[in-house]
Amino acid sequence: MKIIAILLFPLFLTGCYTQTSVKEMIKDTENYQTPYLTSADKGLIYVVRPSSLYGIFKYNVFLDGQSDANQIGYTRGNQYIYFYVEPGQHTVTSTAENTSNVTFNIKAGETQYLIQDASFGFLFGRNSLNKLNPVEGKYYIKYTKLGTLNQASPQ
Repeated sequence: MKIIAILLFPLFLTGCYTQTSVKEMIKDTENYQTPYLTSADKGLIYVVRPSSLYGIFKYNVFLDGQSDANQIGYTRGNQYIYFYVEPGQHTVTSTAENTSNVTFNIKAGETQYLIQDASFGFLFGRNSLNKLNPVEGKYYIKYTKLGTLNQASPQ
């Protein structure tokens, strides 16, 4: 039992991302431009995982289905991915020990930000996928690195 506690202790120390007020986020990102910009005819989606909890494990991201052909890429701790989509309704799925989905409509020229919140699980951790407001999305992207995109990702 002591060995398990010793192994899990570093996760408690490094697993969470800092809670920053929206006011501080606005000030911090005032002159920051996200790495990828929207296009006039497509929507842009960012999926960000700002926590280092279970950071060595990849959380897969899928668009409109969970087959290999629908896998966009994956994130590890403190990473984000991005992809372009046709306007309309889409479902983004994130997998860890569990599966979490977000369905939304996106317009051409619009950017949608999603967050993969990692939480304690048995081995790889659990996740919840949620929409973020643009201020939070931009802030978390500023402090994370690009994750892994599949070659087949829509761009």
